[in-house]
Amino acid sequence: MEERVKKVREKMRLLFRAPFSFPASVSVSSSCSGVSFFPVSDLLSIRVSSQRLAFRRMSHYKTRVVGAPHSLEHRVFIEDAAGKVVSPFHDIPLFANAEKTVLNMIVEIPRWTNAKLEISKEEPFNPIKQDVKKGKLRFVRNCFPHHGYIWNYGAFPQTWEDPTSVHPDTKAKGDNDPLDVCEIGEAVGKVGQVKQVKVLGTMALLDEGETDWKVIAIDITDPLASKLNDIEDVEKHLPGILRATNEWFRIYKIPDGKPENNFAFSGEAKNKAYATEVIHETNEAWKRLISNQIPSSTEHYNIAVVNTEVADSPYKVDTSHSSYSSLPTDSRKPPNPIDASIDNLRAKLQKISELADRVVRLCDRFLTKLVPVGNALGVDDSVWKESKSDKQTNVSEHHENTGSAQSICPHSRSTVHIDPEREGKTERD
Repeated sequence: MEERVKKVREKMRLLFRAPFSFPASVSVSSSCSGVSFFPVSDLLSIRVSSQRLAFRRMSHYKTRVVGAPHSLEHRVFIEDAAGKVVSPFHDIPLFANAEKTVLNMIVEIPRWTNAKLEISKEEPFNPIKQDVKKGKLRFVRNCFPHHGYIWNYGAFPQTWEDPTSVHPDTKAKGDNDPLDVCEIGEAVGKVGQVKQVKVLGTMALLDEGETDWKVIAIDITDPLASKLNDIEDVEKHLPGILRATNEWFRIYKIPDGKPENNFAFSGEAKNKAYATEVIHETNEAWKRLISNQIPSSTEHYNIAVVNTEVADSPYKVDTSHSSYSSLPTDSRKPPNPIDASIDNLRAKLQKISELADRVVRLCDRFLTKLVPVGNALGVDDSVWKESKSDKQTNVSEHHENTGSAQSICPHSRSTVHIDPEREGKTERD
């Protein structure tokens, strides 16, 4: 019986681990409330193709980190292989191959995190920093059933959504940012990572009256990359992720007291060809910006356009320039704690795990107390021991069968059910 109890406890602890911190032996692939979740495996790091090796050699960028994450002074600069700081907005090329079928993406926000990080348009060399509003760091709240950002979120370099130009299809001006990317592969990215992705489609968010394109892409080294070539393939192989993406962008500001966002095209995700045209348009807008055909500073916006790599740009400088020599050195620190109200799902799941342990212990005590009662009634003690063992087996099997189905998906409502007919009518939702 002790082995059974131990097995149940280990199973419950596994099911109610902190969100998405699954060990290598667990592969999660389920759908909850229309949301698709992807397999997470430590084996990813050793599944290396020749294509991956080729692009890994090309992606030679690294990060220079200043200060502690979740602090006002925190910055993440991008360096090339020689250790020279480059701008993720201007210096890193948009395309990663000559055919222009693979694009570079800058990861600003890794999947399942809440800190709202972004490329700073206003600071020289455009480091990644946490957005600030009214002097406070910004985080996105968890909106059921989602946890943080549900993809690796970032931007395409050398793109700009022109705030002076109205898009003919959305009837709204650009949002003055690099083009946003939602990378839907299974590997969780890192802040400042330069991923090589291929484009699958795009959505057009209308954020406070501005056009805010959300390009859907996948890491070319992802196991599903060869199967995903256009937007219709996404629904086929990752059912629910487009619906979840639409929902996430509609509701993510509601906890902060803002209304739902709206989409152009009734929320429809446009295909790869359409997305490619959007990328071309925003790349052309960036070219006009970096060549001073469009002013970099007006009464409505101010963009730092200093760079070290863009040929013929009037803003190009070398490392002796004051804007470069004044850059801070690496001074990375451990992250500051996040307010529990931002990420309270972890605490809730811990409480559920503790409750599961209590349920198992109560069942054990209940069955143990029945033994002397049975003896007083003349029931053979061996019968009670056998019943007790069977009972524990049923509890274990019940948790293995129903617990995994209902609780393995961390975004779903985590639930522990014990059959009321067999377990003293104990139920917890």
